[in-house]
Amino acid sequence: MTGTDDAEAIKGVIQSYLDGLHEGDAGKIASAFHPTSALTSISEAGELAITPRDVWLDNVRNRPSPKQRGLSRHDQVLSIDLVGPTMAYVKLKCAIPRASSPINCRC
Repeated sequence: MTGTDDAEAIKGVIQSYLDGLHEGDAGKIASAFHPTSALTSISEAGELAITPRDVWLDNVRNRPSPKQRGLSRHDQVLSIDLVGPTMAYVKLKCAIPRASSPINCRC
């Protein structure tokens, strides 16, 4: 594969992830993450939270999706950095509302 091919393959995975977030499709989200991965976030109180992938996916399954709630999409790929033959960093803008206010990727 060339760098261009790799970037296109990564874009496909990203699209599946973003579609899964919007649709509440845990299967699409799972396809983008290794089974041992975890979601790392900072709470509003500034505390570190590490949520195993499968726990996070259960949370996705058990909440109304943004699509079901009639919310519009405004996700965007900001950058893809191929840092090696088997690794890339991706920077996204994905607004998923939590409670009554939109936030970036607190999925």
